[in-house]
Amino acid sequence: MKAKERHVEGILPSQHLHALGVYVQTCAQIEYYVCSSICIIEGIKPSSDAWYQRHDTLRSMRIGKLVNLLQKSSSLLSDDDDRKRYFGALSEWLSPENVDARHLAIHGRHYPVGKDIWINAQPKS
Repeated sequence: MKAKERHVEGILPSQHLHALGVYVQTCAQIEYYVCSSICIIEGIKPSSDAWYQRHDTLRSMRIGKLVNLLQKSSSLLSDDDDRKRYFGALSEWLSPENVDARHLAIHGRHYPVGKDIWINAQPKS
């Protein structure tokens, strides 16, 4: 048997590590597109200096604050704009429970208990 290169590979199954990586990157992609959506709603031209400055500012926000800003920004769209319904649904989907799950996945310590994987993390203050 080949020695593991990283300690965590000796503790957690590779399928779990792979699924965790896919989940974490999915969260990162969603956050990126939420930031882009807010910039678009605010009327900032993509690839402009203002876009990159605003986008970078948004990317550094906590996800809960970012979701609130998406809700507030999308409320500025007209009722017949399909994006308003989409962003409203996305904001609802990014509920505190889903945000908490993301926090646990990213910042929690994953460890096996029998055939299960448990996660331990402290809430953000």
